[in-house]
Amino acid sequence: PVFLGQMIQYFESYDPDDQTALHETLGYAAGMALCTMGLAVLHHLYFYNVQRAGMKIRVAMCHMIYKKALSLSSSAMGKTTTGQIVNLLSNDVNRFDEVTIFLHFLWVGPLQAAAVVGLLWVEIGPSCLGGMVVLMFLMPTQTLFGRLFSTFRSKTAVLTDSRIRTMNEVVSGIRIIKMYAWEKP
Repeated sequence: PVFLGQMIQYFESYDPDDQTALHETLGYAAGMALCTMGLAVLHHLYFYNVQRAGMKIRVAMCHMIYKKALSLSSSAMGKTTTGQIVNLLSNDVNRFDEVTIFLHFLWVGPLQAAAVVGLLWVEIGPSCLGGMVVLMFLMPTQTLFGRLFSTFRSKTAVLTDSRIRTMNEVVSGIRIIKMYAWEKP
């Protein structure tokens, strides 16, 4: 944003005879291009490493769930349905991939907000605080929507478990019908 602001400032006060300002602006353009390329490289490196860590965590959790499911007693197995285990392995464990990507924004977000407020304060003065006040008012709304989404997610998990249990019963009934050749030709 700083390089872009300097370039815009050059074009606002354009003087065709000022070669020094032209060379400075070309330097700002080169700096902006280098920063953009560096940002792309660093973002890809970040996402690669973070997704790799998330995959390792997910695989470890899947291993732990399989190990626990295989060592459950018959009484505990009666309380735990196949749908719950499948739901754990298909949906819940995948959240580890997502959490590793977005976890760092918890501490980077406030730093970025402070840097942006500082840059805006230098450029436009105290009126930048109005935008921050609007953002502060939107935070509770975002929290409300997060809780609402969490409620929907828990209801979906219960319905998914019920659906998988029903499908297991249907498939087992079809197997019995096929095994005893009870279907009509």
